[in-house]
Amino acid sequence: MQKIYNWLLNNQHNSNSICLLGYFNYHGIEVGVNKQRALELFQKAAELENNVAQLHLVNIYIYGKSAYKNYNEAFKLSNKLAEKGIPNAINKLGDCYSIGIGTKYDVLKAFELYQKAADLGSSDGISNLGLCYDKGIGTNVNKIKAFELYQKAADLGSLDGINNLGWCYEKGGGTNVNSQKAFELYRIAANMGYKYSQYNLAKMYEIKGDLDQAIYWYNKSSEQGYFYADNKLMELTKKNFVRLQEQKVIELYHEATILENSVAQLNLAEMYIHGEGVDINNDLAFELYEELADKEIPNAIDKLGYCYEMGIGTVTNWQRAFELFQKAADLGNANGMNNLGNCYYNGIGIDINDYKAFELYQKAANLDNYLAQCNLALMYEYGNGIRKNINQAIYWYNKSAKQGYQYAQNKLKELTA
Repeated sequence: MQKIYNWLLNNQHNSNSICLLGYFNYHGIEVGVNKQRALELFQKAAELENNVAQLHLVNIYIYGKSAYKNYNEAFKLSNKLAEKGIPNAINKLGDCYSIGIGTKYDVLKAFELYQKAADLGSSDGISNLGLCYDKGIGTNVNKIKAFELYQKAADLGSLDGINNLGWCYEKGGGTNVNSQKAFELYRIAANMGYKYSQYNLAKMYEIKGDLDQAIYWYNKSSEQGYFYADNKLMELTKKNFVRLQEQKVIELYHEATILENSVAQLNLAEMYIHGEGVDINNDLAFELYEELADKEIPNAIDKLGYCYEMGIGTVTNWQRAFELFQKAADLGNANGMNNLGNCYYNGIGIDINDYKAFELYQKAANLDNYLAQCNLALMYEYGNGIRKNINQAIYWYNKSAKQGYQYAQNKLKELTA
């Protein structure tokens, strides 16, 4: 690989070489990871009409760091490449329509594009078409059809297809429950670096009681920016440390903090706020959150916003809290989205805007944030800023209640009594 890398450095005369060097920089192949340099190389190759580089840019503009996100450009490039009949681009354009990236949310259009990409042989397009049938996106729910499409996508090597097929076997979607088969499929995709399968595999290890393997795979997923894995990693790290003597816990956390382990630092900050095993020290908690927020860690940015909102370790500053919740939300953090919704709902650092609050609660609720699900239910129950809908209120209270939120459980009993 070193010879290839050296050759690429000395042969930057065509778009393919430029694009491949960008790929090496993006993934740290024979060079340290340098995503800024990768972005510049992909952009240079894209200007030379290199289709692969343009597809890489679409992914960066959608899934990259907030500084790199550009939904309008992602849609524009996807649309341009889709017009050339490139299957992967047609699939990406479907993604844009399915969740409203750079364009209006249009599930019928998304379904149509996934179907087209699938017909052209895109394995991810086939998997996404399966998702449409699985969830009723732009078509009627058909679990058996979804299972068949996931199987087809998996057979073609789609990591998304393998993961979704594992989910079918785990939950019994379109087939009989087969936990061992689900485990094997998750492990295949996890070993190939697919963060969602790494998370699902970790969950199965956690259920089995193998916390070491669970932590290992949650960490793998967390390293790729999956925030649910961050939360589970923090939770299991705490559980593991509870087994040790209290002082040993603190020593280990402090040691991890010195080594700049972000998960341990977040845990330690929580412990300082709640006085778990240590004396309450809001000032130290604030300093830890601030240090981690500077590293662009979404959970820390959200927590720092909460400190400013509540005056924990600092003076209350609602405007700063709003800005931080906005930043966390932009990075895909569901807690940040919910807290930003609270800002719009209550006028914290911004003018009250019930509909904006509703949109944010809806987005976070769809990411399984139990607080947002409850907040969304409250809006539907009382018709605050939206049309009153008791059925929707019950639906979202139920979602939140299933995650153990006591208030939602009480409201659900109240409305269904």
